[in-house]
Amino acid sequence: MRDIQDSVAAYYAATAESRELGGEVRNFLTSAQRLNELLAKQIGDSSTCNKLLESSSCRGGELIGGVKYARNVVEHTLHIVRPKDDALVGGGQRFRVYPVWDEIPLEVHKKLRKGTQELRPAYGTTFQGREVTETMSLIHSLPQVRPD
Repeated sequence: MRDIQDSVAAYYAATAESRELGGEVRNFLTSAQRLNELLAKQIGDSSTCNKLLESSSCRGGELIGGVKYARNVVEHTLHIVRPKDDALVGGGQRFRVYPVWDEIPLEVHKKLRKGTQELRPAYGTTFQGREVTETMSLIHSLPQVRPD
């Protein structure tokens, strides 16, 4: 969980600078996918894991599916997952960008394995078009599983 917190903090700090944010986004996706893998391993039964995620207050199954989809795009295609360039700008005395998750093109989607392709709706519902920091904060509402 600390990796996720660090990646979110690095992303947020970078939004105050005028630069590309894709690296921070990809670090977040990798950290969040590691949490998914740890959760699945600790529970050990995919059916139980899915029920736990679906019962969470943040639509956990869709969130994890969206993370997995975006992370697999990064890992298995040449497409770079990053926020849209046309970000909203705001702030009091200083400006900060508030970009939204970009669409993953259909031609990139077609390069993925069937199992990953099935996760596209989760990405569309939970990530695409939503403000990046808002989506990152949803990870903290996932159920926590402690080792015995």
